[in-house]
Amino acid sequence: MRQPIILISPDVIVHGDIPRKKSALGLDYQQAISDAGGLPIVASPYANASELFDLADGWLITGGDDLPANLFGQERHEANVDVDPLRLQSELRLHERFFASDKPVLGICMGAQFLNVMAGGDLIQHLPDVLGNDCRKNGTTQIAISPNSKLKSIGLPDTFEARCFHHQAIGTVGQGWTATAHGSDGIIEAIEQSGDHWRIGVQWHPERTLESTPSRTLFVAFVSACANRR
Repeated sequence: MRQPIILISPDVIVHGDIPRKKSALGLDYQQAISDAGGLPIVASPYANASELFDLADGWLITGGDDLPANLFGQERHEANVDVDPLRLQSELRLHERFFASDKPVLGICMGAQFLNVMAGGDLIQHLPDVLGNDCRKNGTTQIAISPNSKLKSIGLPDTFEARCFHHQAIGTVGQGWTATAHGSDGIIEAIEQSGDHWRIGVQWHPERTLESTPSRTLFVAFVSACANRR
């Protein structure tokens, strides 16, 4: 029996003194999927989205730069660094195909924000404007999981510490989704799609703490859900 194939979205970055775009994907994302029993496959933004969808059993949307504010009806904040259009167009094509199916999807950081915006929700564009500090840029936060959530049902503890690297966050939750985890400062840390589909977005970075039980539990549950739907 083959391993479940997990499609992972890479970032698109400009590298070097002579501007040159590169596809970039941290090895921690790939290790997280491999350690959980999945086969990680990088989703080239130039690949045919339908063929990538047919190949994959699930989709992991990774962190990255900021979503354009016009996607959720706001003016762009001056602190934003917009995600590369090549990546954004690739994500939009993949979203169309995966959300017409029952294949599991896990979004991390910008990936969670993307899922929320695609469901009609919006974002807090610059957390220091709300929190009065930049503690989420490179730090930790205490996560509290809702008792009746999918995250709780897969075995995550009621509370745990997690790594965070972001200046934006989910604001209004999109239609058909529910906020199921919050930080100690009240910021939404996870959303889940209602119903039976395995669709979860987490604002924290579980791939940065693969030694922790909550992180391993999340990735194992995701890969298991991808295997079980085949």
